[in-house]
Amino acid sequence: MNGGREGLGSIRYGGRWAVACLIATALFIYLTDEFTIKPERISGNGNPGIVPLFLGFVSAIGFGIGYAVWLSYRPCNRGFLRALLIVSVLALAVAVWMEYRFASDLFERFEGIGGVETNIDYLSNRLSQFTNTIYLNAYTFTGFAALVTAAVSAVRISRK
Repeated sequence: MNGGREGLGSIRYGGRWAVACLIATALFIYLTDEFTIKPERISGNGNPGIVPLFLGFVSAIGFGIGYAVWLSYRPCNRGFLRALLIVSVLALAVAVWMEYRFASDLFERFEGIGGVETNIDYLSNRLSQFTNTIYLNAYTFTGFAALVTAAVSAVRISRK
């Protein structure tokens, strides 16, 4: 089924790796949200959410690799791949829209803290103890999974 490949090229290994990284990413999304300070609070603890944020990025990339390997060895006809491409592009569009709404809601909450002009966390586009959840959340992860699905589907359609 997988051309005699073992290891990373194996469909079974890629699927197991993807599931393990999916679970890890979900855990790190939760931990990032838990350790990110809400805009209404003041904290002098630095940025405690940066560690799960970084580990979440690493596990999301691991998920993308495992999922792409698993998806690329899955037997699919051209019609199914086209439908998968269309659905994944639509899911990507919805995820981008939801991420935009999430970020704009967070920035609206920032306006209540001394106004936007005086709020350094709003004006700078760096990681801060208040904005970790903008970079790693369910919407960005869904968009990443949809992007991987669309890319693998497009490559497989072009090869057939």
